[in-house]
Amino acid sequence: MTIYETTPGALIATEHRTVSTFASGLCRVDQKYVCATSSAPVNRAILSVGSEFPDGDDDPAIDGLYIFPAPQEVRRNDGFTDFQVSAYGRTSTAAFIETAYAMTMYGTSGDLRFKYSVWSITGSIAAPTGASVTYGSLGLDPDLITPFGFILTAHPEYQTDTITQTDYIVGIWEFSTSPAGDGTNTTSYQTNVPRRKYHVTFKDANGPVGTTIDVWVYDPNLDVRASRYFGKWTEIEFSASREQ
Repeated sequence: MTIYETTPGALIATEHRTVSTFASGLCRVDQKYVCATSSAPVNRAILSVGSEFPDGDDDPAIDGLYIFPAPQEVRRNDGFTDFQVSAYGRTSTAAFIETAYAMTMYGTSGDLRFKYSVWSITGSIAAPTGASVTYGSLGLDPDLITPFGFILTAHPEYQTDTITQTDYIVGIWEFSTSPAGDGTNTTSYQTNVPRRKYHVTFKDANGPVGTTIDVWVYDPNLDVRASRYFGKWTEIEFSASREQ
């Protein structure tokens, strides 16, 4: 026989607690609570969807466990009521990378032609429901955004020496003209595609050479492949690829 504390209205966590964690950083905790049936209406409100776990035990979540979906309730014949409660949190704010592969890109700098590689990735992340998920919010290693493996068409024997980011533009201004009849026919528009400028130097077997290039590289496009709703949190599967 289990004897429960007789504190009036107490909501008591039992030993029935399980924890599940997922690659995205999402975690789920299932906990059974019991209370006197007479106090069930009050405790039912405490255990409503979106509420935090009532006993403050958020382990292993880093920023709270929130109830979802509505608890299952069983009224027993001994004067007590059981609540089976599930709650979700997250164990990390960074994305989990499922796959990463190198894409080959091409460019010119002055009269120099070259090719290089960038990462295209897929993965998942647990994010607050309704939050805007961008590449910058994924919390990824900066190396995943930096181009690498530069090869000069005219000097394939050269190796990359240094890659330095020198500029970053959130919105790129582009200009177009059309006849307006008065000679002042220039119009402009802005595209909000972030891009970064890199200065690349090279070396050969004897050390650094004088050849350098500058290249603009677009930030990855982030596409949501699937999303699953868990109350306060949404698990998002994404892909991030580059445009030439």
